[in-house]
Amino acid sequence: KVEALLFIFSQLGFLGSRGRRGWGNLYLKPKYSSDFRNWTAWDEEELKKAIKILIEDNINELPFEIYKVRREYSDGLEALEKLGRLYREFRLRYQPDYENVKGLLSAIKPKLHDIKSKAEELIKARVKKADIKNIDINLEDILEDIKDEDIKEKVEKIKRESVRRAFLGMPIIFRFRSLNELFAEVSTENGRMASPLIFRIVRLKSGNYSFIIIYLKNYIKPEKFTLTVQYKQNNNKTKLKVHLNSLRDEIVEEWINFLRGKGISIERVRYE
Repeated sequence: KVEALLFIFSQLGFLGSRGRRGWGNLYLKPKYSSDFRNWTAWDEEELKKAIKILIEDNINELPFEIYKVRREYSDGLEALEKLGRLYREFRLRYQPDYENVKGLLSAIKPKLHDIKSKAEELIKARVKKADIKNIDINLEDILEDIKDEDIKEKVEKIKRESVRRAFLGMPIIFRFRSLNELFAEVSTENGRMASPLIFRIVRLKSGNYSFIIIYLKNYIKPEKFTLTVQYKQNNNKTKLKVHLNSLRDEIVEEWINFLRGKGISIERVRYE
């Protein structure tokens, strides 16, 4: 079982903080006669054999899914660059997140002075002699005082539809040229959540390269996260928070289908 575990690491593992995005991939090469072939090249059948040694029952209920790509590249960096460009394109203007966040910021911008005034009043009412140089407040606490149906509608829409990209990792920064200093950050209470997706560049038996995508299905995710609208003027900072509580995994299937739509032949590895 130890050898099976090491073989799985050789097929799927990585080292380093950027390992989830295709860097730090490595292979192990035993100096003895092993029961496993192809330690230094992707071998789906040998990987299945190793997994079955470790998990004798419920082989189809693994806590991860592997998607293999049927396209070869002459160089590992070429494969990584291609995957990186596709992932950036998928994330960059992902809908409905892009329009929902931009819509909220656009609604807030002309009302920013009124919002800050109402926020200052609420902070003073809560804490006497409060330092209001920096405002950090729940936007929903002052929605009724603002009396702006557009902002209220945009907040309700984001809470209803969530920020789906958050499932792929946080923090996320949303910046829009037309909104200047006004931007939004999506983060957890601790600031970060690592992605449940792992990209790995693999060497093929042919000597060429390709990539696989590993989805950690049982990855621990926060129950709540926050979208924070931020504005900085001189040394004064304003933070308006909207609390969200719905991380949706549909985006993983959307990412796989996006690759297919770009002509990438990709399929899930089965263990039957």
